[in-house]
Amino acid sequence: MSNEVKLKKNFIRIGLKSETKLKSSFYSFLYEKHFDWAIILAAFFAPLPYIPSKYYLVLLLKIFIFSILIYYCIRYILTWKELQEYYKLYNKAIDQSKSLVDKNKLKEKELEGFEEFSKSITAELESLGKSFKDDKDKLSLKEYIENHPEKTKVLVDILNKNTKLTSTAFGLGLVALTVIAHLRGTPRIELINYRRILTIASIIILFFIVYIIEMSFY
Repeated sequence: MSNEVKLKKNFIRIGLKSETKLKSSFYSFLYEKHFDWAIILAAFFAPLPYIPSKYYLVLLLKIFIFSILIYYCIRYILTWKELQEYYKLYNKAIDQSKSLVDKNKLKEKELEGFEEFSKSITAELESLGKSFKDDKDKLSLKEYIENHPEKTKVLVDILNKNTKLTSTAFGLGLVALTVIAHLRGTPRIELINYRRILTIASIIILFFIVYIIEMSFY
């Protein structure tokens, strides 16, 4: 097995773990109830009245902490915005793939038709690939198919034999591929944002610890 394949499997495993962790975390509740935005607003407005200080070093420290706070807030917001746009496309892709699936076909006992269909398609694609590879004319795949329609006749016949089965198989395949692509990246990004919101909350607490210590000197 190549390192590339191992890396892909690792990404999927990490994605699954990340998604499981997110679903079981407090972040899901914060996200669904939009409390994450309450934390962001609190991070910006709550410390503002307490930044001024008659101690120069304390003032610098509070400004430094507040700057880090704003940085994490901006990073969280930008990632959140990207995720919102992504999920619009992701949900649309899932819906379009599902629209190809014939639910009645899935309920039938003849689901073994999918296995036969899959084997036939795979065999014909392998045959087409081999003949294309052995072709001496150095044509593109599109040109090769146009010049040798007999090479794809069986493949076309299989696809047209049961259009409901064909569309259902492709629909299920597209859903599976879309979900796999999603798991390889998105949950990890969401987990990073989860850690950012925890960091933001921790920095707010740190800021007010500094303020309380400062007050003890008055």
